[in-house]
Amino acid sequence: MEKIENYIREAMEKGASDLHLAPDGPVLYRIDGELVRSAGEELSASAFEELLAQTLTSVQKEAFLKKGELDFACLTDGGNRVRFHVFRQKGTYAMSLRLHSDLIPEVSRLFIPQFLLDLTKRRHGLLIAAGTAGSGKTTTIASLVQHLADESAKTIVTIDDPLEYVYTNGQSMVLQREVGVDTPDCAAGLLAASREDADVISVGEIGDAQTLREAMKAAEMGHLVLGAFHANSVKSVLLHMTELFGSGSCQAREQLADVLEGIFVQRLLPREGGGRVAAFEVLTVSKEARDLIREGRSDQILSQLQKGKKQGMQTMDDAIYDLYMKSMISAQNAVAYAQNQQEMARKITLF
Repeated sequence: MEKIENYIREAMEKGASDLHLAPDGPVLYRIDGELVRSAGEELSASAFEELLAQTLTSVQKEAFLKKGELDFACLTDGGNRVRFHVFRQKGTYAMSLRLHSDLIPEVSRLFIPQFLLDLTKRRHGLLIAAGTAGSGKTTTIASLVQHLADESAKTIVTIDDPLEYVYTNGQSMVLQREVGVDTPDCAAGLLAASREDADVISVGEIGDAQTLREAMKAAEMGHLVLGAFHANSVKSVLLHMTELFGSGSCQAREQLADVLEGIFVQRLLPREGGGRVAAFEVLTVSKEARDLIREGRSDQILSQLQKGKKQGMQTMDDAIYDLYMKSMISAQNAVAYAQNQQEMARKITLF
């Protein structure tokens, strides 16, 4: 993997989060959310094929040729954890790499609010971490899990697809299971976790009805379950969950209302001075919120976020405005990323 290591090393030096490689095309880096083209030569078709042949093992090649796409993660010689996605396109191949440092960032470095840390101290229940692709939720979850491991004595089981971060035990025992290697899928991993005496279960993605039901069941059984979900707002999380429930939505909503402890949705914004910073929309599940979930009135959840500041709740726009007031983002970006841009512009003008 010497050649791919060189590309990864260069990407890490540039501070890239992603690396894109394709035959007869430029090498592209995603830096602070923007694609940047390499100053070097384009990657020829023959060079790319050689690169691919050196990167994949014989077992991976067989799986890739059969399916047309392949996800896996590995630790490079430089000590960086990299997630690979290799796929067919236009009769040839391409690959996208997600890059992670070997060090999991501390919660203070990510500016994770204290009320989110408080949610992870619950003894049981379901905690959902949501965001769109590339929003940084995987890194935030990793930071929270490592913080738990360092600060408390627990058995923590993670179910990763694929395994991206490697934890240290701290005061806890952290057991990491990779989908396709250690367990067939996320749902099976959740089902097995109760037999592994898990205090905390972290599941890399809740993307189907069976995984969601197993996550709720594990929460009912007394585990704290931290699960990732693809959605861009608290309201969207609840709506998408209802869609997954299908015909059994009433009973499932009852169960969700009983076990859900919180939802936080993350969005990355350009930070003043370079880099990016996360804004968090947060729902801590109060009695009123449980009633709304139970009755399927997700459209009214925004009012709960607005009224629940004393309980640690906040809307995305409140989080963005707070970052602006701390001079962490510009006025222009505060307005651009706000859900209600007109109201955000008014508040900033008044300030």
